[in-house]
Amino acid sequence: MACSGNNDSNHGRCMPYVRRAIIEEHCSKLREVILLHSGGWNDTRSLDQFEGLLTVAATRCADQTCRDLVRTIGERACDLFSEHEHRRWAQGQTSGADYLRLQILRDLDTLAAHLQGEAARSEARTASR
Repeated sequence: MACSGNNDSNHGRCMPYVRRAIIEEHCSKLREVILLHSGGWNDTRSLDQFEGLLTVAATRCADQTCRDLVRTIGERACDLFSEHEHRRWAQGQTSGADYLRLQILRDLDTLAAHLQGEAARSEARTASR
């Protein structure tokens, strides 16, 4: 049985390595947007791309902790890719845009680990049946 990253109908039945690979690839794409687009200006194209990817990630969240993390990442991305909101995040010599990028990257690492943990728990439940 194949498992598509765009179709969650097989989410609970995917082969474990396929489900984990989908999560890893998706989180990598989110990181790529942040790494390739510096923010600090009204970059609606990058924000739209990031929000589209983040919306898909949100569908994989099984608990409130994960949903809260996705919401925080989304809010920070909105500030990063805005005309002025990023400025309020400045920390000493670090610009608000750079600070936000670092925070988002850290949060994306946390999200990836959380989603991988959810996938592992799902695998364990499936294996015990």
